[in-house]
Amino acid sequence: MGILGECKVGDLIIRPSSRGANFLTITWKFNSDMFVHLPLKEIKTKTMTSYFLGNHPFESLDEIIE
Repeated sequence: MGILGECKVGDLIIRPSSRGANFLTITWKFNSDMFVHLPLKEIKTKTMTSYFLGNHPFESLDEIIE
């Protein structure tokens, strides 16, 4: 069942995506046997990193998790 199989509902992992170097995937344990995969786009500049979940921008991964 993978890494999240024995974790609590609501736990998540953030991992590199197969979509490319500027993408991450959040895998969230939504129910005891249901997982949701959320694609994130990561945009880095010299001064900051931004994340996009769909068209919604976020300033940090913590902001997304909250």
